[in-house]
Amino acid sequence: MKRYLIQLIVALLAMAIGAIAWAKEKPPDAKGAHRLVEVVYLTERPFITEGAGQRWIYDALIAQGVEDSDIQDGSVALGRIYCCKDDGEDAAFVFYAPPDIQLDYGDIVEFRVGSKPKSKKGVLAVISKAVRIREKAGDANAACRWFPEHEGKWLRVLNCDWMEAEGWVYYKTFRAKTWYKPAD
Repeated sequence: MKRYLIQLIVALLAMAIGAIAWAKEKPPDAKGAHRLVEVVYLTERPFITEGAGQRWIYDALIAQGVEDSDIQDGSVALGRIYCCKDDGEDAAFVFYAPPDIQLDYGDIVEFRVGSKPKSKKGVLAVISKAVRIREKAGDANAACRWFPEHEGKWLRVLNCDWMEAEGWVYYKTFRAKTWYKPAD
């Protein structure tokens, strides 16, 4: 009986140490981390500035220091991080694209996870920012693909040939998997 009790205590200690180590890891959504998405929706300026219930996007961008004149058609996009659920509802991120980054549907975009801007009303939503287009939609020399490559599978993640060489990390838990580049 003592032997089983000691084994149980050792197992519980190992789990606790593992949980502490996991909690200290920088998750893919930590401020400053880089992620990849495929552009699936581009907004028009009126949707951001006047849209019913969407004004929070505009307020968050202004709070982050984005100029009103830099909020144009296509400035805010929705990019999917997982592919391809049968009902078309893929997990996605909302992100801001500055005027020098012109997005199209299907582009593979690298973005930096944003911080939470503060206001006197409280904390506004996180709006991440596009860093660059890694691959244009339909690129004949594509280096990125959804993995695993089985059509119709859910929770496929973007995998690009250059990721490991550039310091991207594959993050996998029992609930999610993705590639990300840790914050500098």
